[in-house]
Amino acid sequence: MQSIIQSEFKHHTIIMIAHRLSSLLEFDQVVMLEHGQLVEIGNPHDLLKDKRSRFYGLYHGSTAR
Repeated sequence: MQSIIQSEFKHHTIIMIAHRLSSLLEFDQVVMLEHGQLVEIGNPHDLLKDKRSRFYGLYHGSTAR
C-alpha cells in the first residue's frame, strides 16, 4: 500500500490514520490530535528529534510532554 501511495498519489494530499507509526515517516507532515484538539504538527523526522514532542513520545512508547 505504501508504494502505491508514494507512486500514484505523490502529488496529492493524503490523510492517513495509522497504527504503525513507522509508516508515517514517509509523509511530509504529521498532525497530532488529542481529544479532538490539535496538539502538534510538523515533519515526522523533525518531531522525532525533539524528545518533548508528543509524536516522539508516542513513537517511542512513552508520554513525552
